[in-house]
Amino acid sequence: MYTIRELKPQDIEQYLTIYLNAYPAFKDLDAACYEEHRQRNLRNIQLPDVEYVGLFDGETLMASMKLVHFDMNLYGVMTPALGLMSLAVHPLHKKKGLALQMMKYYEDRAKELNSPVLPLLPFNITFYRNMGYGLGSKRALYHLPTVNLPKGGITRDLRFLNEDDFDAMIDCYTAAAAVTHGMIRKTGEELGDLRADEVTIRLGAFQDGRMTGYLAYRFENASETNFTQNRINVTELIHLDAETLTSFLEYLRRQADLAQSVKISSGDENFYHILSDPQDLSMEYLPYGYLQVSREFIGYMYKIVDYPEFFRLTADRPTGMDTVTARIEYEDAFAKAVRYLVMEAGGPQGGWRLLEQGTLAAGASADPAGASSDEAGASADVTIRCSESDLNALLMNAARLQPLYELGAVRTDDPAALRRLDATLYYSQKPYSNTDF
Repeated sequence: MYTIRELKPQDIEQYLTIYLNAYPAFKDLDAACYEEHRQRNLRNIQLPDVEYVGLFDGETLMASMKLVHFDMNLYGVMTPALGLMSLAVHPLHKKKGLALQMMKYYEDRAKELNSPVLPLLPFNITFYRNMGYGLGSKRALYHLPTVNLPKGGITRDLRFLNEDDFDAMIDCYTAAAAVTHGMIRKTGEELGDLRADEVTIRLGAFQDGRMTGYLAYRFENASETNFTQNRINVTELIHLDAETLTSFLEYLRRQADLAQSVKISSGDENFYHILSDPQDLSMEYLPYGYLQVSREFIGYMYKIVDYPEFFRLTADRPTGMDTVTARIEYEDAFAKAVRYLVMEAGGPQGGWRLLEQGTLAAGASADPAGASSDEAGASADVTIRCSESDLNALLMNAARLQPLYELGAVRTDDPAALRRLDATLYYSQKPYSNTDF
């Protein structure tokens, strides 16, 4: 009989066996490695915003994970959320459905805490999509000549930061999170790592004594033999206004004499437009006539486990003025039942509202080839069929409805009404965060 409970410090040795064997990359797995992670986890298990959780068979730990409590921006509203990290199963006990049991515990725990949205950083995208987690937005990594950064003035006061500036830096990050959909406030574990980091260079931007952004970067050797060849790797760039971003990019451009190239990432899909030449140093070419400008990465995945609470919290989410009522049918990944939502979006006051949710009669098909609204309930202008994964991506604004319809991932009984709904739901910000957990 398996039991799931919160781990205690005396469970750390069993936890390390599972964790280090599940995530061996960049680790030597020798005695020094075990001691380093032993001390790190004994510290972190005491943090108030993290739960170490284990699945036991008697006294034997079979699987483990960490649940992280934080605040997350949902369409401008800071909302409690519960994140998942370091899900792992003992190497001798894989393929027994233990990870699935842990995921069910995770979702039940979130409901218990009134955390409607579950964000996670996937180790296996397919595993999580099969459980209904939707893909988040992409993050692009640019590697280009430093001189190709945009030329502009430095209109902010720039200075290097030290430990005395730590609180102001976190306040600046928190201010950015407050205006960025999907952004997560830094966790206790991440704050501890930032305080202990003595390698990263941090530059702050100030206006009238207030920090308006900060830039974190490191120098890397670009050649094994030539010490004059270097690159700058930007690990974090937070800015509260365009002038601060311009100042940071000009500062980096002026370092071209000592760092010939720069690596910089952005979650803004329009970032390449501000580069004088965005072509990547790989010089890759795609027929016909397309030049590589970046590499793209998927980070966060999301699942909404409490739709009424999600719609209540985000009721004032900006929308268009056209009023559209939609019935959305999807298969619940855990229950294997076809469920539906009826939502109204738009109108003179904007926002969206959940009117009804329920389960279709047994035997109803989840095949998206045909959408129907034969069940009794609230009337709708359009009926939509999609996967639970894509529904979560749509509601988080990581994907748009019309393109998914054109790609065959969404089916509908009224393409014209679907197009109206897509326009009504347009929102300029896709969910983005660079919080590490």
